[in-house]
Amino acid sequence: LLLVAGTCSVASAATAAPIADQIDPSLVGVLGEYGPVNASRGESVQDWDDILQALNDYQQEADVDAIYAEAVPFYGNDSVVLWEPPIETMLYKGTNDTDDVMAVYVRVIHEILSNMTLYGGDVVLENLLDVYGQKPMASTFMALLNMGLPTADEMIVRMWKTNLVSDAVNYFASLMSDQLNPETGNPDDPTSGITAVLEAFFSDYDSIVWKDLTVVMGKPLGPSIIPFLKNMAPPQNASANATSAANDEAEAEELKKRTDELFPKFLDSLRLLGIKNLLYNPYLPIPCIKDDPYCPVIDEDYTRAFAQSYDLASRGKISEERFAYDFQDALFQYFNDFGSNLEIGDILGGIVNNNTERAGRILSQDETIDNHLPQVLNNLSDNTYALAMTEEAAASGYDARLSVCMANISSAMYESPETRAKWLEGGLGLELVDSFPMAGDLSSMGSVYVDRGQNAVVFGIEGIPVIHKYFQRGFFGWLSALVNGGTNTQPFRFPCSEIDFKGNNSICAHMGYKYYDTAEIYPGFAPLDDVMVTKLKPALQKAVLILEGSHGGSENATSTFREAKEKPKLYITGHSLGGPLAKHSLAQILLREYDQVFSSITAYAFGGAMAGNDAYLSMVDEMLDSPLIVPTKLFQVVNSYDPWPYIPAVFGSENGSVQKGNVTLIFDLEKDELAKEEPLRPFKGMPSNVFLSFEGVHAPKTQYLPLARSLVSDYDYSTCEEICSVEQCGNYKCADSCAGIL
Repeated sequence: LLLVAGTCSVASAATAAPIADQIDPSLVGVLGEYGPVNASRGESVQDWDDILQALNDYQQEADVDAIYAEAVPFYGNDSVVLWEPPIETMLYKGTNDTDDVMAVYVRVIHEILSNMTLYGGDVVLENLLDVYGQKPMASTFMALLNMGLPTADEMIVRMWKTNLVSDAVNYFASLMSDQLNPETGNPDDPTSGITAVLEAFFSDYDSIVWKDLTVVMGKPLGPSIIPFLKNMAPPQNASANATSAANDEAEAEELKKRTDELFPKFLDSLRLLGIKNLLYNPYLPIPCIKDDPYCPVIDEDYTRAFAQSYDLASRGKISEERFAYDFQDALFQYFNDFGSNLEIGDILGGIVNNNTERAGRILSQDETIDNHLPQVLNNLSDNTYALAMTEEAAASGYDARLSVCMANISSAMYESPETRAKWLEGGLGLELVDSFPMAGDLSSMGSVYVDRGQNAVVFGIEGIPVIHKYFQRGFFGWLSALVNGGTNTQPFRFPCSEIDFKGNNSICAHMGYKYYDTAEIYPGFAPLDDVMVTKLKPALQKAVLILEGSHGGSENATSTFREAKEKPKLYITGHSLGGPLAKHSLAQILLREYDQVFSSITAYAFGGAMAGNDAYLSMVDEMLDSPLIVPTKLFQVVNSYDPWPYIPAVFGSENGSVQKGNVTLIFDLEKDELAKEEPLRPFKGMPSNVFLSFEGVHAPKTQYLPLARSLVSDYDYSTCEEICSVEQCGNYKCADSCAGIL
């Protein structure tokens, strides 16, 4: 029987031809230009045929349509080396397996545009145009949509080819610079700021963004967009120049009046559109609302509450409107429970304020061309890239192999519970002690692990949950970052009393005495104090006791820390939002003297945002040199062209330079080296010939982790497999190990 079964299995495998061999013969030429096929989980022959057909159609139109020469960067210019995301990253592989924002949300948008009435998009459009006195044009636009949408594959291919996202970021940064500048606009009124920006956009029909959209929407819809915009423009008269100033003032006043009156109605319809997407859009990744085990916070109270409300609405037990209000009320209550008084104005103010234009200007894509970076990205994907380490970086104590271990843990923290367990417990040999949200039920997760063989405790921290896998958690995470992080700091609360500041020899008393009036933090990038006491402390206690038991002691938990026979080492790591969370957690561990049961502490923060003001950073640096704590090191690692490490300090910076404190290191992709750098150099935008978004250069699995490996001179790449993640495909999945490193 075994022989027969084996024979059948071999026969079955032999008949299952690889996807590349099943591609439509008429598309093989396109595949040859944009391939190869790597066929990760969730892909099919039909998926590949569809995306290749979209590429083929694009190329045929581009060869004859003049608008393409204006909208497509470097069109027909073979002297420039372009780097574009592999087409495999554009394939939609289901809500759990698609690891790319564009691949998910282009489908979400396409679904809305295909069913405007179902999702209430027609009402949103009507209410928005009403703000500008153009409500009758809504029916004209709906008629244009009915002329025929491109397929989702056609849309994503054309967005990629035109580099629409980068063009839009640069364009709106310029608009905001005009409309939100205190000298030329009204930065203190976010609603008026938004409407002014949109009005300028709608009237600027010669902009690159509208040309991009003409290409993206394709024929017959695309070529109708700019004529539609021109029809919306108010008629000009011969005496306009004589009274232009008076007319401009009157028009601005009228727009403000209409905004005050009608914008709330627009926001209400937008809210209902969002709710209908939660209920009906099959492409929206909402595992936490659907009570799916893929969600890592499925057992938290607010997750359950949202899931129960969703269940009632999806079964028709409550109306869409009722679900919308329940969701909104729960949203506000959630933020209120975790330290924020959230209002709509706070959200708009977090997005649009008098600092937005400065940040947009600094973070805009560079206009320069860099033919070296495409080669760097290609070499990184095929495991042939190598970084050198400057003498100063080497002297800082940075450990390349330990960095690879920490980058693995930081990357794994974004994954589903099942994948994370396979990666960290099955792959790296760690043992989970406990997991908990850092700042509210839906927030970033922190997980404490032990490595019994190396007598080590590891605290890994998730960044903002990725919105293309967890829409609800990602949405809440970005809201918290905008509203609570934003550009405003708040005084740091020391975990010791003011009466202890004098005459007490604790590290908290020393720091409090010196920095009590000056140290401030960005609250949206910090853990809750309560989590440090009720979640982290017990988890660290349990971890120490587990290791004590492994080395001849008892594993029975006690209410206080106990001295282990051989003190374990503690490692802390996080990426993105996990970076400042790691830094804050380290500070709390030291100030609360949780460090005393460890022999040493080492923290690696990758691509982390700013944690606090200069006084807070100085306090942390001073603590790291204090004889009152165990030997402790902190490494803050930054990637070239990654804007996140500059947030939110860049909002107040005139040139984009920021101070992050010791030890800051940068993957310098121009000089191919890891360099120690304090303060961090002014931010430099992505070269115009590299179509990699901010998220792509910030990605842990396809940037920070492989860059960390590139510093290990004898790294064994023979175990590496190809994966696609966040606009990049390459041999990024490797059998890394923390053995002998911790």
